[in-house]
Amino acid sequence: MSRCTPSYKSLEVFLAVARTQSYFLAGEEMCIDATGVYKHIKTVENYFDQRLVLGSKGNVKLSEAGKQLAKQLNDGFEIINSACSTLKKDDSLNVKLPISFGLRWLLPNTHDNFSMVSEFGQFHFHVAYSHTIDFADEDFDMAVVYTVNSKDEKFYNEQLVAVAKPEYLKTLNDPSWPELLKHGRIVHPTSTEADWNIFLNKLNIDISQSCCSQRMMTDSISSAISIVKEIGGIAVVDPLFIQKEIASGELVMVTPEVVATGFGYKLAGSRVMPDEDAYRFFERWLTENCQFVLPALSQADVA
Repeated sequence: MSRCTPSYKSLEVFLAVARTQSYFLAGEEMCIDATGVYKHIKTVENYFDQRLVLGSKGNVKLSEAGKQLAKQLNDGFEIINSACSTLKKDDSLNVKLPISFGLRWLLPNTHDNFSMVSEFGQFHFHVAYSHTIDFADEDFDMAVVYTVNSKDEKFYNEQLVAVAKPEYLKTLNDPSWPELLKHGRIVHPTSTEADWNIFLNKLNIDISQSCCSQRMMTDSISSAISIVKEIGGIAVVDPLFIQKEIASGELVMVTPEVVATGFGYKLAGSRVMPDEDAYRFFERWLTENCQFVLPALSQADVA
């Protein structure tokens, strides 16, 4: 038997696998990849010197010993959660936010910007570049997480529109997509170009067939929006983050298409959280408020 006692995180991961019966779904729940899940499971199995999880990564089941351990751990975590709730000095909750979601939508839509008061306590918001969360190492009760898993329960499903300043579009002779891609300044929210590829694929346009003379890579959606507003260019972004600019006319949609990516944002919560009702309240608040309304658009508007 290994003398290396499994960490709290490894036991949490084991329970996630037991609940979901999937390495992939457990990884999504714990915000780590499937390889990381596998390593945590091996740590637990090595300690007990026996197989606890059987089957393939996408379809697993517990051995009899695994079922017994899962039941005992569930009881143990309930005691830990209860103890933490009892000893917690206040009812504040720390929430981690991805930078663009936080700066471009959530903070401007809360009364006090950096916090929100509810019957379940005060939510304190912390903006970070990271889109992932490790509750074992980070001092957060909840986190808004960007997820590419179509099976995840999201409070907001990502959509993309192409936007530019109206003054910039007037500098281009032909507003059709082939010409925009050849002669326009294409601004990417990331270095992977994934957003543009998804958007153009939905429009049946092959970006590889267009010689983009000017391409600018940025590190976030917020940066891409700033470049489009201050320097000029065309970016594909989620309309949730540019509602004020669209409403004021500072930015306009280049074409009327709104593309659903299949990705989006979900709320993740630590197992050691003061009150699960607070989690449900915040998730419901996000679902009800995280919406946008786009103005009607015709080609004449951007010609």
